[in-house]
Order: sequence, then structure tokens, then C-alpha cells
Amino acid sequence: MKQHLLGSTFGVLAFLFAAAPGGAQDEAPFRWSSARPDANGLAGLRAERTLDGLGIQFTLKAYHEAFRGMGLGKDSLTFGQVSSLYAVAPTRMLHQGTELGVQLGLGRHLTLGAAGRFARKTVELAVRDPNDVRVTWIGRTAAFGPEDVQVYALYNLYDRGGLRVHAEGGASIPLGAVDFDDDAPDPADPGNRLVEVRLPYVQQMGSGTFEFLPGITAVMQNETASLGFQARGIVRIGDNDRGWALGDEFHATGWAGYKVSEVASVSFGFRYASWGSVEGADPAIRVQDQPAYDSPLYTGLQSGSRLELPLGVNFLLPPGRFGGHRIGVEFVVPVEQRLDYVQFRKHRSLVVSWQKDVRF
Repeated sequence: MKQHLLGSTFGVLAFLFAAAPGGAQDEAPFRWSSARPDANGLAGLRAERTLDGLGIQFTLKAYHEAFRGMGLGKDSLTFGQVSSLYAVAPTRMLHQGTELGVQLGLGRHLTLGAAGRFARKTVELAVRDPNDVRVTWIGRTAAFGPEDVQVYALYNLYDRGGLRVHAEGGASIPLGAVDFDDDAPDPADPGNRLVEVRLPYVQQMGSGTFEFLPGITAVMQNETASLGFQARGIVRIGDNDRGWALGDEFHATGWAGYKVSEVASVSFGFRYASWGSVEGADPAIRVQDQPAYDSPLYTGLQSGSRLELPLGVNFLLPPGRFGGHRIGVEFVVPVEQRLDYVQFRKHRSLVVSWQKDVRF
């Protein structure tokens, strides 16, 4: 599937190049402009455009990502199915946070950037009472703090007429914790006792490893609309100091935006993601010794893929006291999930963003 998407990426880029306005026309050729509400892609994207020249851009985003129930393959699993296999059955997870991003334009072709989040990951757990199968106890575990920081550079490979294409190269700096513990219900006596456990890999705040972040983005405009395509990867380098590493990831997003007015645009698209399984294991997680670790969250077998449909609106405020401020909202629902092993199914996500460019 990943190879198919990479082939599609080159196909989309070739189409955009072929459709780009020519320069040898009687009228002045149309030129891509950032001074439009549809110049920004979907609010959940990062690094989808370079800055126009010397300047700085500030971005603030709020995230809400919800997972509900477990799945295997393309199917959802019932609570009864999960609890019959595991002592602890996860029921839902929330990933909520705020991201601050800064981009520095060093000319029309080169942009440097950095982004970091402060987030909270909450998991709800259900444990059936061993003395009465009709009783289920609910517990919650949480991790919070800074996540890993990403730094990157964007360079325009092509900038002519209504088409711009830029390459991305970056790295993720392991700032987030990978050894978060919390109290969870004791499966032996869930109504009366809690035990301290190391939280699962997906609930840790960071990866604990440096990561290489390659990517390529193409955006195209005409007088009334815009198109874009972005492909990005996350390549993990080595293991962290707890002896494990998250799997590599691939993300592809395509979107179309329509300029409703000079201050507003609507957008829709697709988003595909695939991820690999965890390599290695944290020695603090002892599945055989403690039933509290007998949960699908604690297996390193977590690979899968997901196709989502994002819908969004963007606003570019007109000249005045708040002129130049950008507001974006993105709502995302999954349409297909293929989970290679038992793991959370994504339910929906919401992103709200604010952005301001300052020219030097």
C-alpha cells in the first residue's frame, strides 16, 4: 500500500506540473499568492507552504483526538470479545493538546521551522470483577507534559505561475517522557485496590528517539480555488533508553480549497496514514508477572493503516485591527481502518488553529 501511495504521489505531482499556467501568454500569468484564505491547507497540516520572503510566522493549534473501542483488521470488537481475551479492556482514549509553531522565512525559497506540543493522553479501562462477572469497574490512567519537538527546513523546488513545490527535511528531538507511570485498577480486586503500572507505549508523551522527517508538498492555485498534496515520513533512528522504539510512519494528505470570499474558504480532502509495530520492549512492563499489564495496549504489535476524510474552513481577517490573522478549523472522521493487531479504533478529531505572519 505504501508503494502504491508513493506512486500516486508522483502521479499527482506530474499532473500539477502539466496543469501549471504557462509563462508565454499575452496576459500576465497567474501567480500563487499567500494573501488568500485558501493559501493555507487544512488546519491539521504542518509545513504545507513556505513563507514568501524575510519574515516570521507564529502558529497556535488546539488538538482533540478521540479513540473509541478496539478493532482488528477492518472490524470493531465488542467489549465482551476484548474482555474475554484480556484482564484489562481499554474502552477509549483521548489525546488533547496545544501546539506552538514558529517558522522563519529566509527568502522566497527557504523557510526554517520548529513546532512542539504540550498534551495530555487519557485512557479509560474496564475491568470485570473476578468475583461477580456482572460487575465491571472503570479506571483511568493519564500522562501529560511536553511531547517531542520537531525542527525542519522547507525549500522550494519549483515556484512558477500558480504552482509551488517544496521539499522538507527535518528531525524530531526526543523531549517527551517515555517512562510515565500511573495507578490502574488491580484485576485481582478492581473495586478496592490500585496498582502502579508503567503506561503503554501509545500513551507515553514521546518516542525517546531521534527521528528523520522527510517530505514533499505541492500546492496549486487558480483565481477561485486551490489544490494541494503532501507526503511525509517519520523514520525512527535506534532505540530509546528504555529499550524500545515506535514503528516508522507514512502520511499522505490531499486537499482542495474553494475561496468563498476574500476572507473565507472551505476545504475537503483525504488523509492516509500507516504505521509500524513497536520494536523492543520496556523491561518495566512485565505482562507475565502482573495481570494489570494483560491488555492489548501493552503488545508491541501495533501496525496498521487508516484513511480519513477531513473537512475544514479557513479565515483570513481583512485589514484593520486584526488584519492578517488566520483562523482555521478542521474536523476529521475515519472512513476505513485496517488494524493488523488488536488496538484502538480512531473515532474522530478536531483541530483549531490561529496563525499570523510578520514581514521584516
